[in-house]
Amino acid sequence: MSARWVWLLSLATGLTACSPSLNWRTVSVEQLAALLPCKPDHAQRQVELAGTEHTLAMWGCEAGGALFALSHLRVKEPAKPQQLIAAWQLADLRNMPGATPQSLDFKAPAIAGQMPTPGVMVRASGKRADGQAVQAQLAWFSRGVDVYHLAVYAPELTPEMTDTFFTELHWE
Repeated sequence: MSARWVWLLSLATGLTACSPSLNWRTVSVEQLAALLPCKPDHAQRQVELAGTEHTLAMWGCEAGGALFALSHLRVKEPAKPQQLIAAWQLADLRNMPGATPQSLDFKAPAIAGQMPTPGVMVRASGKRADGQAVQAQLAWFSRGVDVYHLAVYAPELTPEMTDTFFTELHWE
């Protein structure tokens, strides 16, 4: 093998070893700009939360051993976002048998010149449907009639997975 091929093989191996598993990119959802670490798939479905049917839009992908998801729905009654957030939180935690949630500080993105809207964030450990251990960090917040949900699920969460995803949010 010539020295040139050895050099090319070494370069290719080095580039592969250095490629990041989390390749952050901006996703826009109803005026919210969020970062996802991979190219997301998109889907919509009808869900019932807090006694009302809603169209839930979801963007999600898997990277670095974790599942990342961003969801949005629009409430029909402006007074109901907090009720909906509470119902959504309960539904998510029920899907993790044995979940032990811990509340975390969370500041939803603020509009220039305004106070940030209140948000809810929890970190939980539990089981997946297949019995495997899972950790999740979940956040919910609203702006007017729009309700947003961010989630990261992994066997073991790391700051590399969660910090950028939950802090780099802004309004467009």
